[in-house]
Amino acid sequence: MRIILRILSIIAALGTGACGNPERTTVQANPVMPKEAAMLTQIIANTGVRVAPLDGVGADIGQPIIEAVSEALIELDIPAIAGQPLAGAHQLNGQASLSQGSIRIAWTLRRPNGEELMAFDEREAALSASAIQALAGRTAQAIAPLAP
Repeated sequence: MRIILRILSIIAALGTGACGNPERTTVQANPVMPKEAAMLTQIIANTGVRVAPLDGVGADIGQPIIEAVSEALIELDIPAIAGQPLAGAHQLNGQASLSQGSIRIAWTLRRPNGEELMAFDEREAALSASAIQALAGRTAQAIAPLAP
């Protein structure tokens, strides 16, 4: 019986690494980039911009526009999301109207507390993919000057 216990204790010692020092591996996290003043904006304040669904048009017209605006903002290093709720974010609302194939959008950018930050209009003579991209780019450029 003693032999069996001794064998079991040797096996247990071998299994736990008692025969040598195990190598230690250190895992380093990616370093956090320091925030620079140029990277921060009045708009984002670590929250981003929610591009709300457009009022006045259906999702078939409005959704591609708000997605394009969101992408244009992201290209300008302004975090944005199209349509979905985003707690604590600035909100870009648009009231759209269609007339003979052209679109006019009255945009309003609001702070997270609901205070209006700016309002402006954009018009586009067509609803083609390139026209929507152009409209989105102009909209993002109108918001961008709020960055320091």
